[in-house]
Amino acid sequence: MTPNKDWMAIEDYINDESYKAGVDSFLDFAFQKLGTETIRCPCLRCLNIETGDRDQVRNHLLVYGIVKRYTFWYHHGERRDEPQSMSIDGDSDLEGNENQDEMLGMLRDLYPQYNNVSSPYDANNVEEPNDEAKTFYSLLKDSKDPVYEGCNSSRMSALLKLLPYQDSWSME
Repeated sequence: MTPNKDWMAIEDYINDESYKAGVDSFLDFAFQKLGTETIRCPCLRCLNIETGDRDQVRNHLLVYGIVKRYTFWYHHGERRDEPQSMSIDGDSDLEGNENQDEMLGMLRDLYPQYNNVSSPYDANNVEEPNDEAKTFYSLLKDSKDPVYEGCNSSRMSALLKLLPYQDSWSME
């Protein structure tokens, strides 16, 4: 089971004891899972590119902080099917299922005529889906497909999070 990840969201981490305890639990997890003398350093300076021993990585995490978006520790031995620890308030650390349910709900609201359809390859389908149904199935697929392997966010949820920033994108 992966350690609790609540400590990663602490903004003022310099003097926070729970942050330090979180760093130590992360290091215990990573070194136990990988069984190596060095690991990638997920601090804001190294960005999982540079490696270091336990003391070096710990010092970097305490001084520079951890990359906040690195919530699935794939460089440090975490596996997708691994059980997640519970946060202090009792919620699971994973938000992926909640996001996926929200995305599916939005799609069901947009296309209510397809609410009883589970798959484009339903055994009852004898004809090719129309263009609107194909669009729905494409969106449904995007709501489930991760941005990259091991990511908890779907392609659709990532795009929706970027949507407010579209006005600042330059086409020049």
